[in-house]
Parts: sequence; structure tokens; C-alpha cells
Amino acid sequence: MSADRVLRQLLETDDPDGPLGMNPLEPYVGPIEFNNNIKDIIEHARYLKQQAEQAGAVDLLTRYQPVDIDRAFLMIAVEQYDDELKMPGVVARILKRTMHSIWD
Repeated sequence: MSADRVLRQLLETDDPDGPLGMNPLEPYVGPIEFNNNIKDIIEHARYLKQQAEQAGAVDLLTRYQPVDIDRAFLMIAVEQYDDELKMPGVVARILKRTMHSIWD
């Protein structure tokens, strides 16, 4: 099964009793919504980094590469959003299960 076909099926399925057991994924993966969600996470990660810099916490991490520090802030931002929003976790599990055949 091609990635295009799987994504089209995910986006077009609107039957709650369908193969995915949920409504369309458009609010989660549509181009505008996706870009806005990613932007929100990046802005939150930047805010967290700014707070850490002001508190002097980033200065303690001199032995790490800047890219690792930035990715750590992204991970924290995603974890914080994950704590607030449980539905993306459900969607992620469905996507992983559906995309498994493509990734292998």
C-alpha cells in the first residue's frame, strides 16, 4: 500500500465505525493546521529556551552541542503539549499502526 493511498484513506474516512474508528484527520494533518501546530510547538520551545537562558540554566550545558540543546527544548515543548492534549497521542498511535507497513 502506498503512502499516498494510506494518507488519502486517513483523510477521507469520515465513518466513526470505519477502519480507523475515528473521524477525518484533517484537523490534525491538513496543511494549514499542521503548519500552525508545528509553529506553536516551535514558539513554545523558543519561549522555554529563553526562560532557561534568563535563569542561567543554558550556561550549565556548555558540554552539549547547541543542536542537542535546541532539540531538548523541542522535546520538552512537545511533552508539555502532550500533557495538555491527549487526542494527538491517540492519533499518533493510529498513524503509527497504519503507516507501519510503509515504514518497514
